[in-house]
Amino acid sequence: MRTGRWKTTVHVAILVAGIVAGAFFAMPLIGSSSPERGEERYDLAGARILRIVISHIDAHYVDPDRIDPVEMLEGGLTALEKYVPEIQTEIDEEQPILVLRVAEAAQVFSFEQVTDLYTLLDFFRDVFRFIEDHFSGTTPLQEIEYAAINGILNALDPHSRLLPPEVFQEFEVTTRGKFGGLGIVIGIRDGELTVIAPIEDTPAYRAGIKARDKIVKIEDESTVNMSLTEAVGKLRGPEGTQVTIYIMREGFDEPRKFTITRAEIEIKSVTSQLLAGGIGFLKIKNFQENTFSDLRDHLDRLKCLNAGNPEAACKAGEVSRRQTQGGELHGLILDFRNNPGGLLDQAIRIADKFLKSGVIVTTVDMTRRSRKEEWARRRNTEPPYPMAVLVNGGSASASEIVSGALKVHDRAIVVGDNTFGKGSVQTLYNLPDNAALKLTVAKYLLPGDVSIQSVGIVPDYRLVPVIIDEDLIDFRLGEEMPKEKDLEKHFEKSGNVVEKPTYTIKYLDEEYRSHASTSADPAEGEEDADAAFEEEYGKKDYSTDSHVELARRLLLGAGMGRMRKEILERSARLVEEIRKEEEAKIEKELAKLGIDWSTGPAGPERKADVAVKFLQTPSIARAGEEAHFVLSVENLSSSTTLHRLIGVIDSENFLFNGREFPIGKLPPGVTKRYELTVKIPKDTLTHVEEIEISFQEANGILPDPLKASIQIEGLPRPEFAYSYQVVDDGHCNSRGNGDGLIQKGEEICLLLFVKNVGEGTAEETQAYLKNIQGKEIFMEEGRVELGELPPGAIKEAPFLFQVRSSVHGEMGEEIPVSLETFDLEVTILDVQFREYLVNKLHFPIDPNRVTVMPQHQWVETTTTPLPVYGGASTAAPIVARVTTSSVFLADGKLPGWYRIRIDEERHGWITADRVTITNASPPEPKRAELFIQNVPPEIEILGTTFVTPTHDRIRLRGIVKAPENFTHRVKDTYIFANENKVFFKSFKTQEEAQRLAHEFVAEFPLEAGNNLITVIARDENDLIARKSFFIRPEGSGKETAKANVETF
Repeated sequence: MRTGRWKTTVHVAILVAGIVAGAFFAMPLIGSSSPERGEERYDLAGARILRIVISHIDAHYVDPDRIDPVEMLEGGLTALEKYVPEIQTEIDEEQPILVLRVAEAAQVFSFEQVTDLYTLLDFFRDVFRFIEDHFSGTTPLQEIEYAAINGILNALDPHSRLLPPEVFQEFEVTTRGKFGGLGIVIGIRDGELTVIAPIEDTPAYRAGIKARDKIVKIEDESTVNMSLTEAVGKLRGPEGTQVTIYIMREGFDEPRKFTITRAEIEIKSVTSQLLAGGIGFLKIKNFQENTFSDLRDHLDRLKCLNAGNPEAACKAGEVSRRQTQGGELHGLILDFRNNPGGLLDQAIRIADKFLKSGVIVTTVDMTRRSRKEEWARRRNTEPPYPMAVLVNGGSASASEIVSGALKVHDRAIVVGDNTFGKGSVQTLYNLPDNAALKLTVAKYLLPGDVSIQSVGIVPDYRLVPVIIDEDLIDFRLGEEMPKEKDLEKHFEKSGNVVEKPTYTIKYLDEEYRSHASTSADPAEGEEDADAAFEEEYGKKDYSTDSHVELARRLLLGAGMGRMRKEILERSARLVEEIRKEEEAKIEKELAKLGIDWSTGPAGPERKADVAVKFLQTPSIARAGEEAHFVLSVENLSSSTTLHRLIGVIDSENFLFNGREFPIGKLPPGVTKRYELTVKIPKDTLTHVEEIEISFQEANGILPDPLKASIQIEGLPRPEFAYSYQVVDDGHCNSRGNGDGLIQKGEEICLLLFVKNVGEGTAEETQAYLKNIQGKEIFMEEGRVELGELPPGAIKEAPFLFQVRSSVHGEMGEEIPVSLETFDLEVTILDVQFREYLVNKLHFPIDPNRVTVMPQHQWVETTTTPLPVYGGASTAAPIVARVTTSSVFLADGKLPGWYRIRIDEERHGWITADRVTITNASPPEPKRAELFIQNVPPEIEILGTTFVTPTHDRIRLRGIVKAPENFTHRVKDTYIFANENKVFFKSFKTQEEAQRLAHEFVAEFPLEAGNNLITVIARDENDLIARKSFFIRPEGSGKETAKANVETF
């Protein structure tokens, strides 16, 4: 174990504590950055980052026995093929060889010599060299190396990770607990960048920024479709620098300019509240560099308030020792719920604040040869008032260290639920390009060398919320929150000691009912964001929190008891009172629903002789509809009464897993049933779900488990195609010369035509246009709600933007824009089915602004089919086609071109050599047929019947092709079975490139149970088509899809 000062983190995940309501994300900081992509080709074959990572693993990894080079090799290769579409890997461990395919190139690599970390490094250098030589895709080579490294680290444990620069930078902000910024909480509401609230005593607050203000522009850049990550990156900056934002507010006629000077903004990790009876409450959200000092300040604040001083005189960090006199607390509650951890040294200092002596935590490697103990010191320890710690399944690492130390040393009772169970320690190592390696270097032990790995801290008082509502009854009999033991490659627990709570209290969760009663409110999202702000910045009233109130009652009810064991002994009567109160509430609510939840003796037989039936109505559950599941239980015994009988579903599907059938009291000869209603999401695919229903009963008399199948039928799904047209003739708020081409300074309306080419209706369609170029493009309108879109239907989405003639530099100087081309990104999605299309649009900027000559002339086509262009250039997209001889009214002219009216709202351009002037006007002008330019490839699974395979491998046949009447060729196709890429085929040979359709045959293994198969095809314009379905091997359930499948 290294000595000296560690920069050590103990956490379950990267805690991003940026000031964004309801969102965790990576936010860039000011600092040096890596070279722009494309400036210099990245040396992937050099494996520079991997080499450094390998050396750190070799020198510092906690458990050398977990280092399996072949498993790490497989992890890295699997990550590569998941991350990069053009890469596929096939591993034969018996040979042992790797077949690596990069697009149409393939090579066999032997990994027989991979026996340690450094031969693993040599192997990946060869793999990277082959990729570098043959890869021509769009994925940056640096990201390919990052992906492989994280796959290698995944094979070690779930907490070792490579942090890319933007993630590492935000992580450092989080651990520092401060940054240069404005002091506003922001979020996305109705697609707009919105101020959730300003933070008091910050520059934004003093400048007059208000909640619900819309930030429409940051400096010169529009915020339309700007991500939170981008927005925060632009709002942050060095302390003392200025940023200009433009605010739109109710009552404003136009956006107003605010120039604000950035200041140091502190991220709050501690909030406090004085509860009734002189009990203090401290909420600790994470452990960052200032958490201990914040806790100390808030303890003084609580004592100041308890001494009778007014709220305004007791600001954290501003309280004098005199103000705390006479304000000693009668008890303290530390709230670590959903605290994922953070810095180890902060956890040690906080535990030390409440302990006079003893070991707080011990860090060791897995062999325990290296050992470091951290001890509590008597100096500056808080008085021995009674303490309680609140925890749940989201309390991890550093919060488990503090909770465990206070519990083991008899200093505090622990209230809530089992914690996460992460008993390992990570250290950060800086890497080139501002990235970092987070590597597991030790495990930690609680006092007495107790490991909580994969077990967690067991509470003294386990609180079990019970939900009783007309739509949901939930006794929380299953595991609610994923924990360390649920993660792949987690460290195993050590020891066989099973600790149990001293008390278990089931209580009626009235907060759920209160929230559910307002869940249909359209402002629910806003209320959730406001609640997040209140919790983050100390505005929440915790006295109404049921867990906090219970802990307060326990501390006050302990009388003269100060230490944990005393409180446990003295609280027995109070706990029994609370149990009875809560049981009475639960029984009363269940009785309203016709369920008898009373208890009583079982009778002399004490055995379960029952008949259990499970019924699904309708027999096939359909996506988008409610499915009803009835559990019927008949008590066949003559003298045994079952009490509080309840059935619980065990399923791999989150929709069903843990759902409950409360039967209640079941006397002899009586049949009772309970109907469970489940809304099947519209995006659910056709498949069969296997479930098992197990039982619990008050006296331990358990019927045998029941196995059942749930059949689900998916809905036809939408699929999107689109075309677009540049409009600059005054329609849809455009402003330009009307030639359909883009010149600098014009207000451009980009008219997007969205067509549903799928078989199902898109029910909540949205379209977005995003600026991916920079501040040279100013986006004014970039989001359109299209609503319902039936199959074959087309809707228009108008977007508005401007190509600027000049922009402002860092010193405010005006800089001419020199762009010749630019890119925008279009996204079309259906929220209900989660089907989407994302594509990049490339635009040239026409350097010549010409004047369109007005015309009123009838022109007749001389040849057909005739393309109609969106602008006066053959480089403009084709927006319509004329398929029969037609006469059109030309209302504009440029050399070689006529502008014609396509319909009431749109113009198009045709070449003058394809028409003649005519004096005969038609009785009704012709209309050109709209042309959809961008249609994804088509995927067809061959065959109309499906026979479930009897073996563990299948052969799947299909065709991928360009849409009818299109010449966009399919570039490649690949297939995922669950999360594994099992097939990739590139169509780049000269012969293949000429074909519009390609047949594929894919052979791959199946796992037991449902296998999600996803076939993906990409065309040369990077339009992507997907077809997903389930296959279930025979013996795992009934047939679930249609395909032509052969077994072998």
